[in-house]
Formats: sequence, structure tokens, C-alpha cells
Amino acid sequence: MHQIHRELIYDINRFSTQVNFFKPKLYSEMRSLVCNNNSKVVNEITGMFFIIDEIFNVNISFFANTIMEYDYFGFANVKRNTRCAIEAYVDLHNLIYADSDLYIELLKHIEIQAWKLNKANISPKDEKDIKQKIEYYQYSDEKFIKCLKKYNVNYNKEFISFSSKLAIAQMCKIDGEDGKEGNAKYLREKFSQYSSFAHPNIFAQTPVNERDTDAKELIKLNICLIMFSLTSIVEYITKCGVNNSLLSNELNNIRRDMEQIKNNIKNSNQIFIFYGNN
Repeated sequence: MHQIHRELIYDINRFSTQVNFFKPKLYSEMRSLVCNNNSKVVNEITGMFFIIDEIFNVNISFFANTIMEYDYFGFANVKRNTRCAIEAYVDLHNLIYADSDLYIELLKHIEIQAWKLNKANISPKDEKDIKQKIEYYQYSDEKFIKCLKKYNVNYNKEFISFSSKLAIAQMCKIDGEDGKEGNAKYLREKFSQYSSFAHPNIFAQTPVNERDTDAKELIKLNICLIMFSLTSIVEYITKCGVNNSLLSNELNNIRRDMEQIKNNIKNSNQIFIFYGNN
């Protein structure tokens, strides 16, 4: 039976351990921003990172325990999860590098609009609930419209597409120097590719002879999403006036582990190894 090479799993677990040691220090700095009223969107940024981090842990656990012969669809759950992580990363990026005061209204609008669309008919009680939601979120339609205009967002009166979010991110330096995984074109391509797995789909199966390549891409992308998110948050903390030299040094150590994993994957003919029946 074929499983992920144990040395690769060891390297990924080491990377994950470093991230887990780093997170409490990061959260401590984020909490200090809230206490000092230095930021309005710390909770939202932290929430987006929680989503990305949780997905990373679930996906890596799956790869560590999966047997290729027993995986009928070819990492369908990892692809579904990764699609969500890509969108969360783009949201996190925009909360940090775009006009956060406006972008948060766009996210609030998406939540309120989704709730409306789930209702077949809007009753008087529903209208009251919608009003309460708007008050709870302190939603500003004026700021939402301002966000659409500032970033030239294509809005069809029903939903904001991932492409629109990514277009905002492209205006705010998402295309960095971290290789293709941080490139908007690559993220759009993978988001679209993994959308086949967003809903129950018995036809979305990856051929067995393509699964090793698929697993390589998924592992690299999930590791990069964690790394890019941490880097963005540390930059955000710096932007808020906090001296983060210690965080930056630790982050560089995590980045070295990421690059080592990526190079090992790149130089491997295959990462699924036959381990017999044990």
C-alpha cells in the first residue's frame, strides 16, 4: 500500500511544530493591539488565520494517514478544504493591505446577503432579523458602496465573487516574490480547479497516475498559505507600530523549513511510497 514518504511527513510535522510555538507569541501581540486600540480588524484578521490554520492541520493529518489505494476520489476533502483556505487567505490579505475599514463592510455584506438568499421568501419576521443582523454587525451600506467604487468591484446585486476579492488583492501587492504559490493567477487557477469538489460530485475523480503530482501541489500550497498568512500578520503588527524583530527572526526560521520542504518535494520523483501491508 502506498503512503506519503515518512521523511516528508516528519519535515511537515517539524514545520507545523514551529508554527504552533510561534502562534501564542503572535496572538499576544495581536491582543496588545486590541488593548491599545491600535486596530479595528484584529479579530477579523485572527479569525481568518484560524480558518487557514485549522484547514492546514486537517489536511496534513489526512495526508499523514491516507492510503492511496483506499482514496476513491483523490484527496477530494483536501481540495475542498484548500479552496476555502485560499479564499480565507485572500480575505486576510485584503484586511491587511487594502482599506480594512471598507473591506470589512464588504465581508459583512456577504454574510447578510447570504442569509437573505437562503430565504425563499422574506417575511416581516425575516426583515426584522435582517435589521438586527445589520445592527449587530454595525454594517454600513455607505462604506460598502464606497469599497465597490474604490476597488472597481463587479457586483451583481446577489454576491461578491472570489474573482472580485482577488482583483482587490492584486491592487494590494498579493503578487509577491514567494514563487507561484503566492501569485494571483495561480491562486485563481487552483480555486477554480478545486471548485469541482465544493459540492457532492461523483464525477470529480483524479486519475491514480496524477495523484502524486496532485499531492505535491496540495502540500506545497497549504504550507505556503500558512507561511504567507503569518508573514502578512507580522507585517501588519509592524505597520501598527510594534517592534517585531524577534517575531521576524522566528518567522525566518519557519520560512527556511518551508523552503526545505518545497525543495524536497521538487526533487522527489514521487512522494507516495510503497510500504507493504503494515
